[in-house]
Amino acid sequence: MSQERVKRSEFAVEMNCNDCVQLVRKTLDNTAGISAFQIDLEQQTVVIEGSLPPSQLYEALAKSGKRVQLRAQGGVNGANLGAAVALLHSRLTGVMGVVRFTQTSENICSIDATIDGMKPGDHGIHVHTYGDISGDGVNSGPHFNPSDSGHGKSDGSDRHFGDLGNITANEFGRGVLHCDDPKLKVWDIIGRSVCVDVLRDSYESKNDGSRDKHLACGVVARSAGIFQNTKRICQCDGRTLWSEDTSQVAWANEAANVERSQMSANQPKTTSPL
Repeated sequence: MSQERVKRSEFAVEMNCNDCVQLVRKTLDNTAGISAFQIDLEQQTVVIEGSLPPSQLYEALAKSGKRVQLRAQGGVNGANLGAAVALLHSRLTGVMGVVRFTQTSENICSIDATIDGMKPGDHGIHVHTYGDISGDGVNSGPHFNPSDSGHGKSDGSDRHFGDLGNITANEFGRGVLHCDDPKLKVWDIIGRSVCVDVLRDSYESKNDGSRDKHLACGVVARSAGIFQNTKRICQCDGRTLWSEDTSQVAWANEAANVERSQMSANQPKTTSPL
């Protein structure tokens, strides 16, 4: 695999002894798509290299039974080229999710999205020019398009930089999207927004893909690179890392736990992912 497409993710994992370390090690050894990992018991951190996106690595680590938080992302060349995150939400629709962007090389931006609460089927998802998400994104502007290209498929050569295609929600309303994008650059999208649409992107219109109203939106904010987020105690209120409940990946994973429990019970999803 090209080093451009290999990702490195740093997690905080609640480990208190060598038995905890061995449990985490066994879990990662049995996970395909991981090329290397380092476990630091003293710092309670796990750094993983491989092809898997952070959301899938989170789920793998959670299988160890330990509490997990994603701390940072980056490439494997030793340089933190940039990472960003957009937390999508809407008070009107109840849709929520997280979209992470990691610049793994000068040429590749890795995208990892998990969105809950959508109707089953395809929904257009795009980076928009402006970061004004008031009114559920009516002021977010057109798709991000610095090259003045026509609208197109995410894997096409002639497309808006912000054209990420469609994200497909399953019968429980969850959609995931993992891709490596050659056009987007993290440093170009900080402060812009990500919007997921009510309808699928038909790719018919050269302007906006015949998009409809938005289901949820979020502003793209800079996030920490590898080894840049060392906070363990909040200086504001004294809470420790494990007493905080701010991990948006954990938020998405909790929805997955709800989904799995309902699938086992063979019942339709009736609860909110919150």
